[in-house]
Amino acid sequence: MKDTLKKICNLQPQYSHKNTPEMKERGRLINTVLKSELSNLKPAIAPSLGSYGRDYAVSSSDGQGNKVEAPWVRFCSDKMSPNAQNGYYVVIHFKKDGTGLYLTLGCGSSTLKNGSIVTLSKTLLRSKTNVAKNALLAAHGSIEKFNDIIDLGGRTPLVKSFENATVIAKFISKDEIDGTDFETLLYNLGSYLKTIYEAVQSTGADLTEADQSQIEIENAIRPKRSRKGAQGFGLNSLEKRAVEQRAMKVVNDWLIAEGYQTKDTSSNESFDFLAKREGSTIFVEVKGTTSADPSSILMTANEVNLHKEKKGETALAIVSSIKLTKGENPIASEGQLDMQIGWDIDQWERVPTAFRLERT
Repeated sequence: MKDTLKKICNLQPQYSHKNTPEMKERGRLINTVLKSELSNLKPAIAPSLGSYGRDYAVSSSDGQGNKVEAPWVRFCSDKMSPNAQNGYYVVIHFKKDGTGLYLTLGCGSSTLKNGSIVTLSKTLLRSKTNVAKNALLAAHGSIEKFNDIIDLGGRTPLVKSFENATVIAKFISKDEIDGTDFETLLYNLGSYLKTIYEAVQSTGADLTEADQSQIEIENAIRPKRSRKGAQGFGLNSLEKRAVEQRAMKVVNDWLIAEGYQTKDTSSNESFDFLAKREGSTIFVEVKGTTSADPSSILMTANEVNLHKEKKGETALAIVSSIKLTKGENPIASEGQLDMQIGWDIDQWERVPTAFRLERT
């Protein structure tokens, strides 16, 4: 494996987007040799992933069509990250100038749209990487070995998105390759990946509330086709109920502290609380999520109509970053409240997610 890594580094300064002899050889090394060598390390690395190591998978790319400046090889759980656009994984990135490589843990940095690869925004990737890094610090305390700042030296948006999607990284210069214990470092990264699968991806903490809901809708509509694309996320009814109840408690406590009298209307109205104070009444919609990103939510048609019809009299309360402990009796705790009194739904973009079709 070390010889392969050095050969790839030696070819990097001869980068071309065209399929030159040098780039053909680099492609062979990336997609055949190094991929095979990382696959052969399964007995040593897969145990670091715990139960997620059962479907240990390796994939690679040096470009689709045009060659990329920074080729990569990755390993992950196939269920949790069925392709490079979804989920989190451990990835080996190579610097464009060939001076070295990075051992990293990151997330998907792009998506497919109308048949083309579109890079995700820097803001969205920062949210995803911050959630994962915070989970690592909470579980492991220190990640000193992987505190390097990644700089692949490329200019294309795709390469920049690789950098923005990196949670943690360790740089290894070409001269250090022979003296590096890659097996141990990759095992360490695998254990960190397991933490992220458990604390972030399986609870949807890296997805907005709307993304979480959309995945559940797609799984219900087309379970066989969407199973792998669900990125491991999916709360059962008890877990969702625990999250909802925690959000309701956070919002109710806030309203009472602000002097409101509250009535829980969640079971029979298209809003969750009727809150009154000093002769004024507001209709409060509550959204609870394990996500750390409160930038998008999912609403029913009735909820949307209420906020349009009673504009100025409604409030949107999003409780994000709810901590969920799974088990027979799931427990939800904490949560960050974003309360918007007099919420104007027309200032938010409405995106159709699903349509109900009826035979005429």
